[in-house]
Amino acid sequence: MKTNGFIFGALIVALATACGSSNSDDNGNPGFPTPVVERAFLAKYPAAANVKWEKKGSFSQVDFTLNQVEYEAWYNASGKWLQSEHSVVYTTLPVEVKEYVANNLNYPPATWRPEMYATVLERLDYPDWYGVELEQGKEEVTLWTDQDIFRHWDVIADFDGNDVPQAIRSFISVSYKNGYITEVGKLSDASYVVNLLDGETVKEVYFNSTMAWQYTEWPVLLEKVPQVVKSVLDNPAYDMFTVKSVSYQQYPSRGWYHFVLKETVAPGRDMTLNIDGEGNIVL
Repeated sequence: MKTNGFIFGALIVALATACGSSNSDDNGNPGFPTPVVERAFLAKYPAAANVKWEKKGSFSQVDFTLNQVEYEAWYNASGKWLQSEHSVVYTTLPVEVKEYVANNLNYPPATWRPEMYATVLERLDYPDWYGVELEQGKEEVTLWTDQDIFRHWDVIADFDGNDVPQAIRSFISVSYKNGYITEVGKLSDASYVVNLLDGETVKEVYFNSTMAWQYTEWPVLLEKVPQVVKSVLDNPAYDMFTVKSVSYQQYPSRGWYHFVLKETVAPGRDMTLNIDGEGNIVL
């Protein structure tokens, strides 16, 4: 178990030459990464140095440096980029994020001090997330939030690899046979959230304090939402709102599209709306 920040942790950079690359899988077999994955990586990060690849399930993880900053990125077998993480100096974070940390009532800055470096997490179709580790003596917590402070987590412990609780690993292995857990965070309310790579999607899988599955959520581009669902927004009741984000939420008994709507009139407010696949509003 670790408490040094959900998702990111400490990235390990290969002890190679400045432009070196290690091309073998986790069993030491040559020919890894595959050409399609390597081409996708070089297209996105042409200036990457100190490149080291690892095979993780059906996914490819690569550690590298870019402009003297340590990075970690993940690709699926078809070469699709899924997520990246890198560190930044805390003072360079967006103003909204620093204000969220400075005004946090649960972890007041008078006693909780932020680390010098924070984490930026980029995921396919998600907004950027920022992780700030706070310390109070020997206690640690990592505040994760998007820039709008619309969604945020207080992570008190994080797990990866063999440290992931067995109950969670067992559920994922049965429910997402081709999925791969990159990290599990234990939240301040004792629930758990899993960052999961699943095919061409990055998903968040939520468990309660007893590690029973609650629901799974992943982002959906508005143009990919079925028309019967989007047509609900034609109701005049939503004329003063625009779509801020859409995700799909899968629960044990049913699932629906979860819309976040933003009011267009200043100062504006956010509202949420759940619509199932048949165009019914879920209350």
